[in-house]
Amino acid sequence: ALKQQADALLQAGKTKQALETYNKALDLDRGYLPAVGALTTHYLRSRQLAKAAALLQQTLSLVPGYAEGWYNLAYALRKNGDLDAAIDAYRRFAQLKPQSPDPHYGIGLAQESKGDLKSAAASFRKYAALETNPAKRAWVERALMQAKRLEQQAGTKPAPAPAPAPTAAPTAAPAPAPAAAPAPAPAGKPTPAVSPVPPAKGKPEASKPPPVTAPPRSSHDEGSSDAADPQPIAPSSPSTAGPSAPLTPQRERAQIIKSRADRLSRAGRFAQAVPIYQQAIGVDYSYTAAYNELGNALFGLKRYSEAISTFRIAIRDNPDYHLGWYNLAYALRKANRLAQAVVAYNKFIAVKPKDPDPYFGLALALKAQGAAAEALKTFKRYIELERRTTQERWVHKAQVEVAQLEGRPPPPFVSGAVIASKPASTAAAEAPPSPKLSKREQRRRVLAEQRRKAAEERKARLEAEQLARQERKRALAEQRSKAAEERKARLEAGKLAAAERRRALVEKRQQAAEERKARAEAKRLAATERKRARAEKRQQDAAAAKLARAGQAAAAVAAQSGVETPRAVAPRAAAAPVAPQVSSTALAGVKPAPDVMVVPPMPGPPPPPPGTRSGQLRVQADTLARAGKYLPAARLYVEAVKLDPFDTRAYDGLAFASFKVSAYRQAVRKISIGIRDNPDYADGWLHQARLHRAAGDNVAAVGSYRRYLQTTPDDAGARLELGRTLKSLGMKDQAVTELQLAARPVRLDEDSKPLVVAARMELKGLGVTPPSLAAVGRAATAALGAPATEAAPAAATPADTAGKTPAQLKAEQRRQRIEEQRRQAAEARKQRAEARKAKLEAAQLARAEQRRAAREKREQEAEARRQRAEE
Repeated sequence: ALKQQADALLQAGKTKQALETYNKALDLDRGYLPAVGALTTHYLRSRQLAKAAALLQQTLSLVPGYAEGWYNLAYALRKNGDLDAAIDAYRRFAQLKPQSPDPHYGIGLAQESKGDLKSAAASFRKYAALETNPAKRAWVERALMQAKRLEQQAGTKPAPAPAPAPTAAPTAAPAPAPAAAPAPAPAGKPTPAVSPVPPAKGKPEASKPPPVTAPPRSSHDEGSSDAADPQPIAPSSPSTAGPSAPLTPQRERAQIIKSRADRLSRAGRFAQAVPIYQQAIGVDYSYTAAYNELGNALFGLKRYSEAISTFRIAIRDNPDYHLGWYNLAYALRKANRLAQAVVAYNKFIAVKPKDPDPYFGLALALKAQGAAAEALKTFKRYIELERRTTQERWVHKAQVEVAQLEGRPPPPFVSGAVIASKPASTAAAEAPPSPKLSKREQRRRVLAEQRRKAAEERKARLEAEQLARQERKRALAEQRSKAAEERKARLEAGKLAAAERRRALVEKRQQAAEERKARAEAKRLAATERKRARAEKRQQDAAAAKLARAGQAAAAVAAQSGVETPRAVAPRAAAAPVAPQVSSTALAGVKPAPDVMVVPPMPGPPPPPPGTRSGQLRVQADTLARAGKYLPAARLYVEAVKLDPFDTRAYDGLAFASFKVSAYRQAVRKISIGIRDNPDYADGWLHQARLHRAAGDNVAAVGSYRRYLQTTPDDAGARLELGRTLKSLGMKDQAVTELQLAARPVRLDEDSKPLVVAARMELKGLGVTPPSLAAVGRAATAALGAPATEAAPAAATPADTAGKTPAQLKAEQRRQRIEEQRRQAAEARKQRAEARKAKLEAAQLARAEQRRAAREKREQEAEARRQRAEE
């Protein structure tokens, strides 16, 4: 019951469940031969030779008399390359069935593979001597040919061919063996299967594809006389070895699936039939009829490359499918792979040298290759072999090809005069003497022949006219289709061109609007800077006037009291270190420093690799940047900031690598995102300013520099860069202010000296007298020693309070508070203005990013439309 259940599951395509059920049956009884035979059949058909051999060895250890098991074990071992063990298994089968010729053929194949040619020839001859079945006569002839060939290779004299054995009288079929389950066919013996219909064998090949359905041909049917190593089926009684052998579940299921595909193919629906044929082949890979019909469908669709792959697989999995070589050759020739087609034709001719059809296709392939002499010889061979009256037109075509190759005019076609059923000499020798005909009978026959020829000529003319009409219709349809495609292509091209013009116009308008906006922004910034400069100047003038008034008041009080007037300058700190002074003569010959953008510094040596993925990417990017591989480093930095948007060191490296590869605007967008996500990332404004400046966007660079200097006001290098940027924009007053601040750093050391010198040279170039280096040093020293506000020294001077009434002091304090409030209000307004400016810049960047994304999307859509139009 388990075995029957497994058979049903296997037939339904449920292979896994079927194998489990077979194994359950064998677990209950290891010697249950029907289950062993069915499972062995599946293993051999699916090329699982090792599993088949293991199962059979286990079974034969329990049931040594299982003859079919020895035969199938021999086949599996021989296919696996274990030739000695295979020969031993064949001989065990021969001991159990001494009258069977089958094992000797397999022994011969194994001995030939081993190189024992003499023994192999003897085994083939023994097979020929024992085989008495007339249906296997072709196998006997093949065995004798192989024996003769091997004896010639071995250098021995070929043995005489044995006399044909008498046909044995039919005997009652013995009872089937216990393992009568369908098993695969013997290694050296054929098993007649469903004869495939050759796809291209209804007539020889020509320039058109082969007929979709062609009648079976005895010279091409897949029979049992062509296989050098056919599929193994355990030999059993004559009743099961012939065509009436039971079909396997896989074959029955494959036939059902193939019948569905056949109906679609007959209806001309080849595209729908192809996947169903492939499904049938997947169920039973040895079902060559399915390969044949699949080839027909692919030929009908002119998908020759797929047909080539199909027939290669069919030949590989079914060595006895020699018709596949013919179909493969046809597909290769139609695919213009002529050299491979010639090889495939020769393979088929080696198996069926008397079949005329491959010679026609081979001649066409040789002619296309330019081998005229070989093509001429092959055409003549086809004409010599072709004796079918139904193929007389193809013989005439071959004669026309021969005449063209020989430089002769082509012969006319005369029906009935090209092909005779036999050669003339043979027909004359075998035909009996014809009786003498009367004149009346002769005239009647002549008239009948004339009427027959006239009817054939009329039929030929009608066929030619019909073909001409069909050709005209086809050409007209092709012209219409081509014209429609051209119109469609022109319309598509016009649409694409119009869309491109619209896109260019929109971009031009957007660019003009951005330029106008940038100019307006530059004007607004210039006006703001002028206002700020005027306000600062007024504050400085007011402070100077205040100091002057205070000095005058102190002098007046001192004059009245007779006390010496103190100086109105802030006292110098007693213990403050004095900065090194540089004489003015040292500046002679010093030229302004070149306006080179200071690139962002490289990070220091990388720390131990962090545990996060973003940290690892940043360390890798640092290594690549130090090696000068800036583009891959920039890509890794981008990945790092995607994984960790708070990694400011990755943003530093990204700015550096982007500057090196001139990807300024892309880096500006990334740095803007980093500043947005990291509000305390002050260096980001400096990187952004330098990238803006490198990209030529000096207006945006000014804003970024100012944002950076709000958080780091003591950076003289950034002030120098800002002054030069303002100078390039024509903002002289603002540039002078920034350069003066750069020329008076808070700390004067060896690193800041070049910056001071550069700022002085820039001021000289603008026509402004820079402060001396000594004054710069004293100012820096004073700033280091007394970090109080500007108003503190004046408020702390005793002269300011001397001689003043409490009301005056109170009024002075009120004025100072008012001025401080005004200063704070001005600073607050300035900060609000900077905040508005930052918002505007962020909005501008967002709009630019949106426009860039929209532009990229339009470009991608246009590219997709162009590709569709080209297709």
